[in-house]
Amino acid sequence: MTQIPALDRLGDTLEQAIARQQAAPRRRRRRTRWLLAAATTAVGVAIVLGLGPTGGPGSPPVGPLRVDPASAKVTVRKTAGFYEIRLANVLADPEAIRQALGRHGLNVKIQFIPSSPSLVDKEVASYETPGGDDRVRWTYRQASSVEHDLVTVRVPLDYRGELGIAIGRRVRPGEQYQSAATSAQLPGEALHCADVEGKRIREILPVLKQRHLRARWHVSDPGAFVPLEQVLDWWVGGTSPWAPGEVMISAVPEQPDLSGLSPDHLTRMRQGCPTD
Repeated sequence: MTQIPALDRLGDTLEQAIARQQAAPRRRRRRTRWLLAAATTAVGVAIVLGLGPTGGPGSPPVGPLRVDPASAKVTVRKTAGFYEIRLANVLADPEAIRQALGRHGLNVKIQFIPSSPSLVDKEVASYETPGGDDRVRWTYRQASSVEHDLVTVRVPLDYRGELGIAIGRRVRPGEQYQSAATSAQLPGEALHCADVEGKRIREILPVLKQRHLRARWHVSDPGAFVPLEQVLDWWVGGTSPWAPGEVMISAVPEQPDLSGLSPDHLTRMRQGCPTD
């Protein structure tokens, strides 16, 4: 479920940092490209509509920190042919990270997107100009809280292009996924091994209860959620992670034909599941 308005907002966020540095004539001459994780990762990605917090009163604030290079908690050192960038604040404003890296002469823009479990530590979108380098690598080390997660990015010393990377991070309480796997049945997601797609909705309710999941029932119109009673005798056409403990389920009035699903898609969904 790739929603174009939400994708545009993600693109604009990375582009804003670039626009501040580059004059318009030069910007027009650059050839750039966007790479979506749907094309570059095995699990695929969906940018979900309706970005923002879903938590109630008492949930921690989910907005970015102030634009201050010090708040980004960035350190850079040279090692074995690479710049090693350590980011100790994945909640920092992307502009703060950009400014901190700029102080070291690096033209790399990094931001972190709240993502469903299978996309944490994955590239969910990127921007690069000619001269980019696929040797850029990173690691994501989880801590006791998201605020203390540590990411290390390695950029070759001879890197010559401009690069913007959006990396999936864990969500905090009260956040929904801004980047979600294409199916909630993929490994790491809430309905992995549940085998609910193609079944009647009333039949999957025990599975949701057993897994302590809340479902948002979605019909064909984008963004339209309906009460369970309206779709109780409909069928599951697809699933998507929505937030921790929540899934979005697409309801269709007729049993869908799943024979057209690619073998690769089915293999990924059933990876690690018990076999009969």
